Amino acid sequence: MHDAVDADLNSVSRQHVVSQVLLRRLARRHHRNGAEISSYDLRHARTYPKSPKACGYVREFVRFRSRAAEDLWAMIENRMPAALAAVQNDAVFDAPDHAATIKECIVLHYFRSLRSRAIHEQTWLQVAAQNKRDLLANCELLRRLALLK
Repeated sequence: MHDAVDADLNSVSRQHVVSQVLLRRLARRHHRNGAEISSYDLRHARTYPKSPKACGYVREFVRFRSRAAEDLWAMIENRMPAALAAVQNDAVFDAPDHAATIKECIVLHYFRSLRSRAIHEQTWLQVAAQNKRDLLANCELLRRLALLK
């Protein structure tokens, strides 16, 4: 229970599913606002200029221990600028660390995809429903749980 309380206190609500490192590289430079990305709003059919920090995130993407997930992602993202520079200079395979960072970046983005989240949530719902059915079918276990009050 202590971990759950700590996780809630250190939660991260705006979690980027596209690394800001990549977004900054894709952004165009703007003389007043720094880097800018054109963000398309589907509801209003309009494009808005936004900073890389304001794009590419999903609220509550990881709901449990989000700080730990962000810290793990940061370990990869902190190595990405050097690896991306090596890619740009055709030197990515000169240092094994750069190639490993690029591979980890691909895996990171795969697991931070909305499709991965949908699969996880669907699996969670299926397991929870099965656990509920199993529990309701076990009268002895229900009786013991009722007596634990």
